[in-house]
Amino acid sequence: LYPSLMTNHDAFYFLRQANHFLAGDIWRAISGHWDPLYMSLIAVCKGFGCSDLLALRLPLILGGLLCVVGIQRLSERLDIQHGWMLVIASIPIVWLLILIMNAEIFLAAGLIWLLEAALRERDLKRDLLLGILGAALYYAKGYGLPVAVVSVVAFAGVDVLMKETSLKSGFRSLMISLLVLLMCIAPLVLARSIKFGELTITRSGSYNAVYTSYEMKHSGFDTLIDPNTAHTDFYVYQEPLDFLGVPDQEPRTAYQKLALNYERLTWNGHLRDAVFVSLLSFFLGLFLLSKRQKIILLKTAAVSAVFCGGYLILLPYPRYFLPVFVLLIVLQAFVALALWQHGKRLSKLLALLVGLAMLSTLRHPVKDIRTITSVHSKQELRFAAARASCEYIQSKTLAAIAPNTDANDIYLAAAYTCDADLHGVLEPSLALRYAKENRLDVDCLLVVEDTIKDKQTLQELVNRYKLLFRYEEAGFSVYSLARE
Repeated sequence: LYPSLMTNHDAFYFLRQANHFLAGDIWRAISGHWDPLYMSLIAVCKGFGCSDLLALRLPLILGGLLCVVGIQRLSERLDIQHGWMLVIASIPIVWLLILIMNAEIFLAAGLIWLLEAALRERDLKRDLLLGILGAALYYAKGYGLPVAVVSVVAFAGVDVLMKETSLKSGFRSLMISLLVLLMCIAPLVLARSIKFGELTITRSGSYNAVYTSYEMKHSGFDTLIDPNTAHTDFYVYQEPLDFLGVPDQEPRTAYQKLALNYERLTWNGHLRDAVFVSLLSFFLGLFLLSKRQKIILLKTAAVSAVFCGGYLILLPYPRYFLPVFVLLIVLQAFVALALWQHGKRLSKLLALLVGLAMLSTLRHPVKDIRTITSVHSKQELRFAAARASCEYIQSKTLAAIAPNTDANDIYLAAAYTCDADLHGVLEPSLALRYAKENRLDVDCLLVVEDTIKDKQTLQELVNRYKLLFRYEEAGFSVYSLARE
C-alpha cells in the first residue's frame, strides 16, 4: 500500500473513517477532526470495488479536475484574452496538491468555484450557489466555513463599494447566501454536536492550537479529547507521547505567535515569493486596470487574504497554506494578461515582469513534485522495519508503538496493512529517557540510525529491546525493536 508517491499519513485516517462508514458504523465515521468530503469519496470508490490505494487516489484526481475546470470557467469571466494560460500556470500547484494526498485539493477547488460564482451576474441563482459552495468548503475542511462566510461578506462589500449594487440589495443577497450556507451545514454540525455532547462545528482548529503551542501541550490535550471518542474520532497516533517530549517553555506572546505563523506562511519559499509577487500585481492592477477588472482583482485578493489571514491566527502547519497558492497564481496571471492586453509599451513591460516573477514562484511546487516522485531506497527500508514492528504488534495484540518522527507516514502505512493500532511518535533518545524513568510504556520502537547523533543512545536501545529487524548499508541503518 505504501508507494513512493505517498507523502501524507492523514490519508490513512480518512481511509479508516471510510471503512467505518462502509461497515455501517456511522457513529465512528462521524469525526470532529477528519472532515467528511474526502472520506465519503473514498467510501464511494471502495464501494465500487476499488483497492485502498485507488480509492485514495481517484478522489484526489477528481479534485484536481475540479480545480482545472474551475480555473477554465473562471478565466472566461476575467475579461481577458488567452485565459487558457491561467490553467497552464496553475497546473504545477494543482499537481502538487494531488500528490500530497490530503483534503487540501478539495479546499482549493472550493475556493476557485466560490470565486467563479462571485464573478457571475448578480441574481438569485448566484446567491444560492455562493451558499452551497460555502457549505462545500466546510465539508471539505472545517476551516473552510469561516473562510466561506468572511469571503461571501467580502464579495458583497466589494459589489457595494464599487457601486455594482445598492447597500440594500447587497445585504439581501448576502443574507440569502448565508442562510443557504447554514441550512447546508446543519446536518454535519448536528451530527457532530450529538456525538460530542456540545455544539461542535469542528475540532481540528482547537487540536492544532494545542499541538502547536508549547504552553498548552502539557495541559490542553487531556481536556481536548474525550477519552470515549479519542481513538474512534481522532486517530491522533502522535498523541500524547509527543507531548511528553516537549520541553517546558515560557508561553509565547501574541507577537511571537504571529511571527511563528508568518514563518510557517513563508515556509520553504512557497508563499513568501507568491505573496510578494501577488501584492506587487495587486497594486499594479489597482492603478492600471479597468473598473470591471478591478472588481475581479479585489474579489480574488479578498478571498486570498481571508484564507491567509485566518491561518495566521490559528497556528497552522505550512501545508495548510497551499490551497491559496492556486488563487495567488491566478491573480498574478490575470494581472499579467490584463496589462499585456492594454497594448501600451509600459503596460507590456510590466506584464512581462509580472509574468517572469510568477514563473519564479512556480519553481517551488515544481521542485516539490520532483522530490515527491523520487524513489528513495531508505523509504523502502523504513517500510520493511515498520511492517516488522506492526506484524509483531498484531501477533502479540500489544497496544502501543512509538515510531521515529522521520518515518511516521511509513509506519502508518504498515500499521494499516497489518490492521494494527499505533499510538505515539517519540524520538529514540526521548524514548530511552522515559523508559529509564518508567514514564513510558512502549511496545515497539522504530529507530533510524542517521537521525541519532548519540550512538550510545542507540546501543542502549538495542540492549533494552528485542531486535526485530535490522538493515545496514553505508552510513545508514534501520532497527525495529520490541519490548520483551
